[in-house]
Amino acid sequence: MEGLGLHNEVEFGDRKLLVESVYNGETERIVCSVFDDGRLLEKREWRVPPDLSAAELRSRLEEYHRRVSADYEILQYIQKKIRTVNHPASNNRLGLVFLARGLYREALREFTVAIKGDPAQPEYYGNAARTLLALGKPGEALTSVEEGLLRGPEFADLHNLKGLILHQLGRYAEATKAFQASIQRNPKYAEAHLNLAASLLASARANPDDPELPPVLTRIRKALASVRQAVELAPSLKPEHAEEVFEAVKLQDLEKAERLVERLRSELPSPERFLYDHEFYLQFMYGGKGADEEALASYIQWLQDELRRHPGYADLRNNLGVAYLIQARNLFVKAIDEFREAVRINPNFERAARNLRLAQNDSKGFLILLRAILK
Repeated sequence: MEGLGLHNEVEFGDRKLLVESVYNGETERIVCSVFDDGRLLEKREWRVPPDLSAAELRSRLEEYHRRVSADYEILQYIQKKIRTVNHPASNNRLGLVFLARGLYREALREFTVAIKGDPAQPEYYGNAARTLLALGKPGEALTSVEEGLLRGPEFADLHNLKGLILHQLGRYAEATKAFQASIQRNPKYAEAHLNLAASLLASARANPDDPELPPVLTRIRKALASVRQAVELAPSLKPEHAEEVFEAVKLQDLEKAERLVERLRSELPSPERFLYDHEFYLQFMYGGKGADEEALASYIQWLQDELRRHPGYADLRNNLGVAYLIQARNLFVKAIDEFREAVRINPNFERAARNLRLAQNDSKGFLILLRAILK
């Protein structure tokens, strides 16, 4: 059933975003794409059963199309609400959502506000640097990440980001040092190992006589060792793709080897996988999602799935604990409603009246605890 599609515009600040949804019969998928003046911001896909009737397929297409359009409307609503409070952590999370969706101007604004509100947080400077890099401003990005490193010299990801910026600027010797500093702080940082390999290969190709770096053959050996280390550290990396890097080096095709290292890097888990986490937090704090049992259950399931893949991620453990507290709070409210209904049905039911009083006395403390944790 080809040719089935929808499109509409969504106003987002001074932008007009185009949302297009189509059904692809060959892949049996509904694909929703969002464009900003012709630039693709994001694409979402859903597989649909092949036996749907035309009416059911149309209904499913309309549902997904509305969902994507509504996400941007809700995001704009949350943006306006955050502007009324002073909460840098929320600005930072909103900035990360904007960054993941390609809304770079909006992302930079949120990170700038977060930095102004809490200038001691190294993470905010790093996120601003990533956004500036996406905007094609590597010089400003370098300044921002260095500001972050002044406040958090132990942050391995900031050293890695500094290396990426320097690599883009063609300053391979400095990039190499930054990646080495990142690995020194986190020896299991697979991405930093791959980035180090890429910079060593690039320098061997572009600046073979660089006095700040070892001889070319030494650089190449170190690059290949870094690739091997990354493959050992990251199960998502395909060993056969690493072998292709080694083969390209044997053939002295360093440019191809660099491209193949970049392909390996694309196989690492994307930071955008945590977008759902940021979106849930924002919708809980500012959009009322905390009372939505289905949304909360989906969020908890997502966290549990991520922890099965990454059991050592402390931030996921922390977020799951917070989600359980939100769930407990919702159940607590439901319990109070049941005690209240019991008293309404039987005003002489002393046990229910006592339970209601005790629960109401503790409810404020529970809410204060949850708000303190979320701040």
